[in-house]
Amino acid sequence: MRLTRKRRKPQAIQLARHEAAHAVAAEVVGHSVQVARLTRKGCGYVRVHHGSCRDPMRHGIVALAGHAADMKWGRFGMWRNVSAVDKHIFDQLGFRDMSAVTILNIARSLVDAHADIIQALAVELKQRDLSGDECREIMQKAGFKS
Repeated sequence: MRLTRKRRKPQAIQLARHEAAHAVAAEVVGHSVQVARLTRKGCGYVRVHHGSCRDPMRHGIVALAGHAADMKWGRFGMWRNVSAVDKHIFDQLGFRDMSAVTILNIARSLVDAHADIIQALAVELKQRDLSGDECREIMQKAGFKS
């Protein structure tokens, strides 16, 4: 008999931190957040304008910032390393010289350095959808320097 671990639906604050980490990372690497939203189905997303940026490292940092937040704040208690799905996404983005684990470590450092800002944004995101301007205003009030 094979036992499988049932995945629990994340709590709203955990999901909000995950999405806030994507938003903060996007602003840190020079992208522009357009909207951050949590859905009623327990999902969320952050829409980001990348401009003309084609740097796969920046895209990778933003993509893994949510994963890094999950690791920091213990979402599900099981996010330990980069999944096969993440590696496939990185292959699609063109990562050849840098491993997904290296990018994840950079994202983890970014999340650690901006934890208070991520938390402040998550508290607001948990309550309502946020425009990009609202995200930046909340981040600046929390001490973010662009």
